[in-house]
Amino acid sequence: MDPVLARVGRYVVNRRVALGYKYRIDLAKELPITDRTLADIENGVREASLGTYAVLENKLGWVPGSIEAVRAGREPVEADAAAVQQQQQHQRPPLTTANPLKSVSTEELLLELRRRIIWDRGRWDSGEGSVGALIARGDGNETVF
Repeated sequence: MDPVLARVGRYVVNRRVALGYKYRIDLAKELPITDRTLADIENGVREASLGTYAVLENKLGWVPGSIEAVRAGREPVEADAAAVQQQQQHQRPPLTTANPLKSVSTEELLLELRRRIIWDRGRWDSGEGSVGALIARGDGNETVF
């Protein structure tokens, strides 16, 4: 048995029990993974996919990357607001919610879209494209070639 996978398994079992799931099957029923997969993880039999680990971390209340932390010999981080904020500050650049198109008017966006559609029409008409192009004329009379 791989000692790293065994360590992950012990942490998963301990957290499952701490959350009130006495039996593995009770937790597995609430996850999109099988009881067998959860058993393999808990017993350290095999490594699971990143997606499976992500689902499991979420259900166990750990921040993303906690299972990798356990594999590296560190502790998992619980997903309370303070821990999530601290983890994001140390691992990721700050996220910005600024919309780069916010400063562009709707009219400018529509003109750019129209320009691109007309450019595509010229490309299709010149034979660079294949059959099946939709040409929007802007008057509601679209033509399919």
